[in-house]
Amino acid sequence: MANKDDVDGGDIVVEVLSPVAADDYVAQALEAVGLDEVIRFLRKIHTAQEIKKSLSKLQHKEPVNELLHVRRVALDFYAKEHSLTTSSLMVEIEGLRGRTDAHGAEREKLRKAKEVVSKDLNLRIGAKTLADQWIAGSKGKDPRTYIKSVKPLRV
Repeated sequence: MANKDDVDGGDIVVEVLSPVAADDYVAQALEAVGLDEVIRFLRKIHTAQEIKKSLSKLQHKEPVNELLHVRRVALDFYAKEHSLTTSSLMVEIEGLRGRTDAHGAEREKLRKAKEVVSKDLNLRIGAKTLADQWIAGSKGKDPRTYIKSVKPLRV
């Protein structure tokens, strides 16, 4: 929708675009004022009971962390480039942390990451680009030492 205004004899056309999604507004608000202010604003227009009821409808599991999934898949590309086993490399980076089957747990995390990344072209491109960057940075260095210094599984 375009609006025309006559200013000093010249026409100015202003195109007003509708938002892509509510997420865009929320992201802008969070960036501008932070989570506390956004919550405070919601509290002004909704009761605590309404907010609590809405929050209880959300999944109790943490949402999918796409960035971490991209980093796991990128680590898989990196490991394959250097003829390393991805799950072993992941355990080496993360440590056993008291897990009896750390390799199996890391394989499962990688499987889930590949599942999420395979569904989104942008995530696949991001994983490949990140892996290429790590591969380029590791030239002439020990691949295991280099990747540990990058901290690939920390977001």
